[in-house]
Amino acid sequence: MFVTACHGNLLRELDGQTPRDVLTAAYEKLNARDRELVGHSLFIGLAMPNQGPSIPAGDFLVRNVLGMDPQSGALWVGAKLEANSIVQFHVRDALSSAQDLERALTRYRSEHYATPAGALLFSCVGRGAGLYGTPDHDSNALRRSLGELPIAGFFCSGEIGPVRVSPSPWPYQRCRPDQPKAARPESASNPGVPRALGRQRAGTYNRAPIAW
Repeated sequence: MFVTACHGNLLRELDGQTPRDVLTAAYEKLNARDRELVGHSLFIGLAMPNQGPSIPAGDFLVRNVLGMDPQSGALWVGAKLEANSIVQFHVRDALSSAQDLERALTRYRSEHYATPAGALLFSCVGRGAGLYGTPDHDSNALRRSLGELPIAGFFCSGEIGPVRVSPSPWPYQRCRPDQPKAARPESASNPGVPRALGRQRAGTYNRAPIAW
């Protein structure tokens, strides 16, 4: 969706409609599970400038939805916006984040043939038992993929990582993206941890491990 009207971090229009109307229409198309996620875990992803005809997963910076203006239907978000930029709504999603980590590990194995002596694993605080319902999710996935290697690391409340060629802060590293789905209009503030609304997957919350 294109930002057609904004001021600072106030999102006034998306494709000529108020964000409330866009979210309401999208919400009606969601299944029960996604509606529940939108109710408490709605975020907005900002596409990086100078994108091509398609935007790869991971090229969205995810930021909080801070609140909604009940009169105008505009949204306050946790980032400065620019007119004509592309945005996408996200929600936090355990399944998508787990799949994203598996893809990262598969890609690592395809590019590195030597068995690493160990790994450093830095996971977002949005992950862990609170997201997956069981401890050691990421470290177990790492060992399943790379073997019984020693792992060190910690949980982080954010990181600095690349988006295309520019370093950017990632308080919410990954999420699942979709075509704009909707949040309940009455749910004004939705701080949480993201995934995008729809079937296209944007990301999950964990950087690929650094192995040596």
